[in-house]
Amino acid sequence: MVNKKFLREFFGIPRKYRLVWAVIVETNKDGAKSCRLGLLLDGTPKVLDVMKRKFVQSELLLPVKRMTYPAKKRPDGKCVQFDTLGDVHETVRLNKNELDVEYFTAHYSPELMETFVF
Repeated sequence: MVNKKFLREFFGIPRKYRLVWAVIVETNKDGAKSCRLGLLLDGTPKVLDVMKRKFVQSELLLPVKRMTYPAKKRPDGKCVQFDTLGDVHETVRLNKNELDVEYFTAHYSPELMETFVF
């Protein structure tokens, strides 16, 4: 599975920032909620939205409210679960290779040429 070290190198995050797993919770104007995996840059308001491959920040962006909560990674059989710490209870559950599939084609490798039919 993709780990913090890989994400630090992929996005060029300086070592001076400690990385903390997080759950990003977005609520739209209709009250529908979505949760995604994030990676907090400790000591800053910035968080990496891992699945969207971009940096965001916890804030009220009308009509969407985005909150970010530190989380703990828990292996669970064929899945990995990220549970928020503290009073808010949210969870993101991913198949162990889901992030690998998401990031596999982001870098050139000899295996890339064998995987796709042109």
